[in-house]
Amino acid sequence: MSTVDIVSLLGSTYASTTNETTSSANTLGYEEFLDLFLVELQNQDPLEPMSNTDLSQQLCNYSMLAEQQTANEYLLSLLEAQTSSLNMEAVNLIGKNVLVEDNSVVVSDGEAGDMVFDVDQDCDSCIASIFDEDGNLIRTLATSGIEAGRNTISWDGVDENGEAVEDGVYTYTLSFSGYDSDAPQVSQYSECKIVSVTPDSEDARLFTKDGRQFLYSQVIGVSQG
Repeated sequence: MSTVDIVSLLGSTYASTTNETTSSANTLGYEEFLDLFLVELQNQDPLEPMSNTDLSQQLCNYSMLAEQQTANEYLLSLLEAQTSSLNMEAVNLIGKNVLVEDNSVVVSDGEAGDMVFDVDQDCDSCIASIFDEDGNLIRTLATSGIEAGRNTISWDGVDENGEAVEDGVYTYTLSFSGYDSDAPQVSQYSECKIVSVTPDSEDARLFTKDGRQFLYSQVIGVSQG
């Protein structure tokens, strides 16, 4: 009986990493490999037995198969443990205020949150333009002496006419002046309170008090609520 069939089946089975969706009927584990190997020994031609070289190659393949399957199972267990840990971290954010990558600012009970951003260089001034949900400009705020790093612009929650705006989610853009020849690189953030979390194998979803939702990977800072 030729050894080619078993070796070929072994190679085709582990040509790629373990996939949980693969049908068990198409997967050769090390126990099945050993069963086939024993059958091969029992049915070999006694006048032309398997050579020592072929026997060693088969045993080597069996050992490699067992080691690789054990390694794959270990890697899967590590991945599951990491996913579980990240989901637990996300659940622990419930009831806390977080800072997420976003260009929105929320007005709740007449009070507006801060506009937080990172900039990679010093600038003479910054103008924050605030828009309502329909894209209408309702307020501009000018701030001078912007330094490289984390900055915060506060808004009192009133429009250009000095009237309080309605509670809701607003967006803001930033424009800078008085910087080096290259335009500054900016990252904008939003403060929000997490009220619920939906765990996920890829990236947990966080739901805020004001109805927004973000991914756990978007969180860049946490503070007690």
